[in-house]
Amino acid sequence: MNNISVFVLIGFLLSSCQPLFAVQSTFFDNPICQPPCWQNITPGITTKAETLAVLSKMISVNQPVRDMNQSGNGYDDQIQFTIYKGRDPYVAGWLYIRNDRVFVISFGYYAPSVFYTPFYTSNVGIRLDHAIQLFGKPENISLIQTSRMGLVTLLNLKKGIAFGFGVDGDSSLDSTSIEPATWIYDITFFDPNQFQIISYSDAVFPGTFNPNNFHPWMGYGSLKDKYWPPMTTPPSQ
Repeated sequence: MNNISVFVLIGFLLSSCQPLFAVQSTFFDNPICQPPCWQNITPGITTKAETLAVLSKMISVNQPVRDMNQSGNGYDDQIQFTIYKGRDPYVAGWLYIRNDRVFVISFGYYAPSVFYTPFYTSNVGIRLDHAIQLFGKPENISLIQTSRMGLVTLLNLKKGIAFGFGVDGDSSLDSTSIEPATWIYDITFFDPNQFQIISYSDAVFPGTFNPNNFHPWMGYGSLKDKYWPPMTTPPSQ
């Protein structure tokens, strides 16, 4: 049996008992520093040069990382990297720089087999109950309905942590429930002291960090019953 067949078999067996991916267990289950710090990169503290030095030494990061030298709304530069590029799934990462320091770290679970678009289906990323164990209980939840999809984000502004998922295809927010087995595939660490800047920055989806769009976290259940209404139009930038 070749290595690929062994990997597929093991993945199938593991999926029947618990969610486990190499990227999850490597980068979130055994942190060397507490979120929102990641790999000793702390939003609001770690400089761009220090960040590049850390990433350059990570075997699991596809090298070289991309120093974009490109500014945007609310940030001065960005760094892009890929964890386990070529595997299915893998994690894409973005670090946004402001005043020479990282202030947002964004992770997204992706798959090469679907043209580099994020999964909106189950069994990809981190289960919600496990994400809460890793990152703590959320304080708020944000719902955004666009013409293409719905976005659900759970936030802890004091810590500087947000994580969420999208609702696409035949599903919609008003028929979606959030449960322990819901799969999270977007994770954002940020500097809570720069929340006002981040709320309008292109480093996050517009409206995600808008306090006017927040509902208090009241646990699992129907989004329509507990967290209605969603915001339908992102605020002007």
